[in-house]
Amino acid sequence: MKKLSTYMTIPLFFIAGAASTAQAQETSVYNWGGEYAGITLGYAFNGNDEVGLRANDISGNRVVGDAGLEGGSVGIKYGYNWHLNNDFLVGIEWSMGVGDVKGAVHSTSSATSEAKMIGAFRGKLGYINDRDIYYVSGGPAAARIKYEASSVEGNYVDDSSTQIGYTYGVGWERALAQQWGGNDLRLQVEYNYTNYGGYDIKGNNNFETRATPDHHGFNVSLNYAF
Repeated sequence: MKKLSTYMTIPLFFIAGAASTAQAQETSVYNWGGEYAGITLGYAFNGNDEVGLRANDISGNRVVGDAGLEGGSVGIKYGYNWHLNNDFLVGIEWSMGVGDVKGAVHSTSSATSEAKMIGAFRGKLGYINDRDIYYVSGGPAAARIKYEASSVEGNYVDDSSTQIGYTYGVGWERALAQQWGGNDLRLQVEYNYTNYGGYDIKGNNNFETRATPDHHGFNVSLNYAF
């Protein structure tokens, strides 16, 4: 009887050990919830802002060319995630950056545009794979845009204003390994499309143009979770 009891104890021991291991794996899933802040390097490209000029002494709409925004930026961000379960999260994120994001076209007439400050407030929905998340995001975006244009006839316009539009994109974020800061340091890579809307700008002699600034962009961020 004692020998039978011993034989039954052995499989029960392994079953208990397997259950304990499974429970430990379940409880060790990385927690993405809470606050985080970070620094960001970005690059905007492939903007599309076709410049057309109109004035009293210009016949029709003179198309000059494309002054699409392009260039690098550096910024900061702050966000908060809610880890819903082992598979999904929702979050919000605010970001602000400055840089050399500009576009220009020169011929007999010319135009330049420059986004001096860029900001966004986005919502985020992500899929969790332990220490990785894959997400979509979107929300309002704003930029301080300086726009100048001139024609061979001597007409000109010079405008600086804050424009509000929208942004959306996709991204990946990784909680780095222990030697790179443990659970608190995260690497984030994302693609976004941003559009600041269209608006008319007027100068002398009924000289006017319509600005339509937008751009695609990649951002790389290093985030610290609190």
